[in-house]
Amino acid sequence: MFGKQIKVSINHDLEPEDARDRMVGLAKGLRQVHGDKLKEIREQWNGMNARFFLAGTGFSVNLSLRVTSSAVLLEGKLPLLILHQKDEITTAIHDRVTELLRAEPEDQGYEELEIRN
Repeated sequence: MFGKQIKVSINHDLEPEDARDRMVGLAKGLRQVHGDKLKEIREQWNGMNARFFLAGTGFSVNLSLRVTSSAVLLEGKLPLLILHQKDEITTAIHDRVTELLRAEPEDQGYEELEIRN
């Protein structure tokens, strides 16, 4: 059962393709930082859109991400079980996306993933 929707929007001044390339591997970064809480993380890209699946003990979350010409938009619904962590989760996502958008590509430390257009 789902509780509240989360929406994260981070503005950027990059070319949309560059912003997208920086978001590829976001799930891997989440695994590195929050791997102790997450048992499964999947990331699937289609052009400028991505779907993420995150699962931990007793919960799962589906998130969608869209890269536009001026922002990265991420949204999904949190289950009641982790609703009390909404602010922490939203802040962690916002901070990681902001960090990726500001980093030089070689500083991201992520492997290339296949992007389907």
